[in-house]
Amino acid sequence: MMLQNRLPAYFPTALMAVVAGTLAYFVLTFLQPRALVSAVAGVMTVVILVFGLWPEEVARESIRKPWVAGQYVYSNQVVGADVPGMGVKSEIPRIEAHGFLRTHVFVPQDQRQVTDANRVEVGRTLALATCSNCHSLSATGMRPLRHYFAGNHTESEIAEYLQAALAGGNTLYMPQIPLKDDEARALAAYILSTLPNAGVNTAQAGVAAPAKE
Repeated sequence: MMLQNRLPAYFPTALMAVVAGTLAYFVLTFLQPRALVSAVAGVMTVVILVFGLWPEEVARESIRKPWVAGQYVYSNQVVGADVPGMGVKSEIPRIEAHGFLRTHVFVPQDQRQVTDANRVEVGRTLALATCSNCHSLSATGMRPLRHYFAGNHTESEIAEYLQAALAGGNTLYMPQIPLKDDEARALAAYILSTLPNAGVNTAQAGVAAPAKE
Protein backbone atom coordinates (compact mmCIF):
# COMPACT_ATOMS: atom_id res chain seq x y z
CA MET A 1 0.00 0.00 0.00
CA MET A 2 2.81 2.40 0.88
CA LEU A 3 4.54 1.78 -2.46
CA GLN A 4 1.33 2.50 -4.36
CA ASN A 5 0.21 5.54 -2.41
CA ARG A 6 3.26 7.26 -0.97
CA LEU A 7 6.25 6.63 -3.22
CA PRO A 8 6.80 7.75 -6.84
CA ALA A 9 6.37 5.16 -9.60
CA TYR A 10 10.09 5.24 -10.44
CA PHE A 11 11.14 4.38 -6.87
CA PRO A 12 11.49 0.56 -7.28
CA THR A 13 13.48 0.93 -10.52
CA ALA A 14 15.71 3.64 -9.05
CA LEU A 15 16.38 1.64 -5.90
CA MET A 16 17.28 -1.50 -7.85
CA ALA A 17 19.54 0.52 -10.16
CA VAL A 18 21.41 1.98 -7.19
CA VAL A 19 21.83 -1.42 -5.55
CA ALA A 20 22.89 -3.10 -8.81
CA GLY A 21 25.40 -0.37 -9.64
CA THR A 22 26.94 -0.48 -6.17
CA LEU A 23 27.25 -4.28 -6.23
CA ALA A 24 28.70 -4.22 -9.75
CA TYR A 25 31.41 -1.77 -8.67
CA PHE A 26 32.40 -3.83 -5.63
CA VAL A 27 32.44 -7.07 -7.64
CA LEU A 28 34.60 -5.42 -10.31
CA THR A 29 37.14 -4.15 -7.80
CA PHE A 30 37.18 -7.52 -6.04
CA LEU A 31 37.88 -9.41 -9.27
CA GLN A 32 40.12 -6.75 -10.79
CA PRO A 33 41.94 -4.92 -7.97
CA ARG A 34 43.85 -2.84 -10.50
CA ALA A 35 40.56 -1.13 -11.40
CA LEU A 36 40.57 0.41 -7.92
CA VAL A 37 42.45 3.60 -8.79
CA SER A 38 42.09 6.76 -6.74
CA ALA A 39 40.24 8.79 -9.39
CA VAL A 40 37.59 6.13 -10.03
CA ALA A 41 37.31 5.35 -6.32
CA GLY A 42 36.70 9.01 -5.54
CA VAL A 43 33.97 9.31 -8.16
CA MET A 44 32.30 6.09 -7.05
CA THR A 45 32.38 7.18 -3.41
CA VAL A 46 30.45 10.31 -4.30
CA VAL A 47 28.05 8.37 -6.53
CA ILE A 48 27.35 5.77 -3.84
CA LEU A 49 26.89 8.40 -1.12
CA VAL A 50 24.53 10.52 -3.24
CA PHE A 51 22.52 7.91 -5.11
CA GLY A 52 22.73 5.39 -2.30
CA LEU A 53 21.09 7.78 0.14
CA TRP A 54 18.67 9.37 -2.32
CA PRO A 55 16.08 6.55 -2.54
CA GLU A 56 15.94 6.25 1.24
CA GLU A 57 15.50 10.01 1.60
CA VAL A 58 12.66 9.94 -0.93
CA ALA A 59 11.02 7.14 1.05
CA ARG A 60 11.50 8.90 4.39
CA GLU A 61 10.14 12.23 3.16
CA SER A 62 7.14 10.53 1.53
CA ILE A 63 6.32 8.32 4.51
CA ARG A 64 6.36 11.05 7.14
CA LYS A 65 3.98 13.38 5.29
CA PRO A 66 1.76 15.24 6.01
CA TRP A 67 4.15 16.14 8.85
CA VAL A 68 7.51 17.81 8.27
CA ALA A 69 8.50 18.49 11.86
CA GLY A 70 7.96 16.47 14.99
CA GLN A 71 4.34 15.46 14.42
CA TYR A 72 3.17 19.03 14.95
CA VAL A 73 3.93 21.02 11.77
CA TYR A 74 2.16 19.96 8.58
CA SER A 75 3.87 20.16 5.21
CA ASN A 76 1.60 23.13 4.42
CA GLN A 77 3.30 25.05 7.30
CA VAL A 78 0.22 24.82 9.54
CA VAL A 79 0.86 23.92 13.18
CA GLY A 80 -1.48 20.97 13.61
CA ALA A 81 -0.91 19.93 17.22
CA ASP A 82 -0.07 21.41 20.61
CA VAL A 83 3.46 21.03 21.96
CA PRO A 84 3.14 22.09 25.61
CA GLY A 85 6.85 21.77 26.36
CA MET A 86 7.67 24.28 23.62
CA GLY A 87 4.72 26.58 24.23
CA VAL A 88 3.38 25.76 20.74
CA LYS A 89 -0.38 25.89 20.15
CA SER A 90 -2.25 24.22 17.30
CA GLU A 91 -3.53 26.60 14.63
CA ILE A 92 -6.42 24.31 13.73
CA PRO A 93 -8.97 25.91 16.11
CA ARG A 94 -8.15 29.35 14.67
CA ILE A 95 -8.52 28.06 11.12
CA GLU A 96 -11.85 26.45 12.05
CA ALA A 97 -13.08 29.75 13.47
CA HIS A 98 -11.81 32.18 10.83
CA GLY A 99 -10.97 30.12 7.74
CA PHE A 100 -7.73 29.11 6.05
CA LEU A 101 -7.55 32.14 3.78
CA ARG A 102 -7.77 34.66 6.61
CA THR A 103 -5.29 32.94 8.88
CA HIS A 104 -2.57 31.42 6.69
CA VAL A 105 0.37 33.78 6.49
CA PHE A 106 1.29 33.04 2.86
CA VAL A 107 -2.10 33.86 1.30
CA PRO A 108 -1.99 37.10 -0.77
CA GLN A 109 -4.07 39.91 0.70
CA ASP A 110 -6.28 40.18 -2.38
CA GLN A 111 -7.25 36.50 -2.06
CA ARG A 112 -8.30 36.38 1.57
CA GLN A 113 -11.94 36.60 0.55
CA VAL A 114 -13.56 34.49 -2.17
CA THR A 115 -15.48 36.33 -4.89
CA ASP A 116 -16.98 35.27 -8.21
CA ALA A 117 -14.10 37.00 -9.97
CA ASN A 118 -11.23 35.34 -8.07
CA ARG A 119 -12.64 31.99 -6.98
CA VAL A 120 -10.56 29.83 -9.37
CA GLU A 121 -7.41 31.82 -8.60
CA VAL A 122 -8.10 31.50 -4.88
CA GLY A 123 -8.69 27.79 -5.41
CA ARG A 124 -5.27 27.49 -6.99
CA THR A 125 -3.71 29.31 -4.04
CA LEU A 126 -5.46 26.89 -1.68
CA ALA A 127 -4.21 23.96 -3.75
CA LEU A 128 -0.65 25.29 -3.65
CA ALA A 129 -0.81 25.87 0.10
CA THR A 130 -2.72 22.78 1.19
CA CYS A 131 -2.15 20.12 -1.49
CA SER A 132 1.00 20.69 -3.55
CA ASN A 133 3.45 19.33 -0.98
CA CYS A 134 2.08 15.85 -1.64
CA HIS A 135 0.13 16.20 -4.90
CA SER A 136 1.25 17.54 -8.26
CA LEU A 137 -1.07 20.21 -9.64
CA SER A 138 -0.24 19.21 -13.22
CA ALA A 139 -1.17 16.08 -15.15
CA THR A 140 2.20 14.51 -14.32
CA GLY A 141 4.40 14.23 -11.27
CA MET A 142 3.76 12.62 -7.89
CA ARG A 143 0.13 11.77 -7.13
CA PRO A 144 -1.48 14.38 -9.45
CA LEU A 145 -4.45 15.97 -7.73
CA ARG A 146 -6.64 15.75 -10.82
CA HIS A 147 -6.38 11.93 -10.87
CA TYR A 148 -8.40 11.75 -7.67
CA PHE A 149 -11.38 13.41 -9.32
CA ALA A 150 -11.60 11.60 -12.66
CA GLY A 151 -15.09 11.36 -14.11
CA ASN A 152 -17.98 13.79 -14.01
CA HIS A 153 -18.31 15.59 -10.71
CA THR A 154 -19.99 18.85 -9.79
CA GLU A 155 -18.32 21.57 -7.81
CA SER A 156 -20.60 20.94 -4.85
CA GLU A 157 -19.77 17.21 -4.85
CA ILE A 158 -16.02 17.86 -4.79
CA ALA A 159 -16.40 20.57 -2.15
CA GLU A 160 -18.43 18.23 0.04
CA TYR A 161 -15.78 15.53 -0.32
CA LEU A 162 -12.97 17.95 0.52
CA GLN A 163 -14.70 19.06 3.69
CA ALA A 164 -15.61 15.54 4.74
CA ALA A 165 -12.13 14.13 4.07
CA LEU A 166 -10.07 16.97 5.50
CA ALA A 167 -12.06 18.62 8.28
CA GLY A 168 -11.53 15.92 10.89
CA GLY A 169 -7.94 14.98 10.10
CA ASN A 170 -8.84 11.29 10.00
CA THR A 171 -7.83 10.57 6.39
CA LEU A 172 -4.63 8.54 6.15
CA TYR A 173 -1.56 10.65 5.29
CA MET A 174 -3.68 13.79 4.94
CA PRO A 175 -3.45 16.88 7.15
CA GLN A 176 -6.44 18.32 8.95
CA ILE A 177 -7.68 21.27 6.88
CA PRO A 178 -11.05 22.58 8.11
CA LEU A 179 -12.08 24.57 5.04
CA LYS A 180 -14.95 27.02 5.13
CA ASP A 181 -17.74 26.44 2.60
CA ASP A 182 -16.57 29.15 0.19
CA GLU A 183 -12.97 27.93 0.45
CA ALA A 184 -13.97 24.34 -0.31
CA ARG A 185 -15.97 25.50 -3.34
CA ALA A 186 -13.08 27.65 -4.58
CA LEU A 187 -10.69 24.70 -4.31
CA ALA A 188 -13.27 22.49 -6.04
CA ALA A 189 -13.63 25.06 -8.84
CA TYR A 190 -9.88 25.05 -9.38
CA ILE A 191 -9.74 21.25 -9.42
CA LEU A 192 -12.53 21.18 -12.00
CA SER A 193 -10.61 23.69 -14.14
CA THR A 194 -7.64 21.29 -14.33
CA LEU A 195 -9.64 18.32 -15.61
CA PRO A 196 -9.70 17.38 -19.32
CA ASN A 197 -13.44 18.18 -19.58
CA ALA A 198 -12.97 21.56 -17.95
CA GLY A 199 -15.59 23.21 -20.15
CA VAL A 200 -18.33 20.87 -19.02
CA ASN A 201 -17.19 21.07 -15.42
CA THR A 202 -17.16 24.86 -15.50
CA ALA A 203 -20.76 24.83 -16.61
CA GLN A 204 -21.60 22.48 -13.75
CA ALA A 205 -19.78 24.75 -11.33
CA GLY A 206 -22.15 27.55 -12.24
CA VAL A 207 -25.02 25.67 -10.65
CA ALA A 208 -23.16 24.75 -7.47
CA ALA A 209 -25.08 24.54 -4.25
CA PRO A 210 -25.39 27.77 -2.23
CA ALA A 211 -23.24 28.28 0.84
CA LYS A 212 -24.40 26.84 4.14
CA GLU A 213 -25.47 29.29 6.78
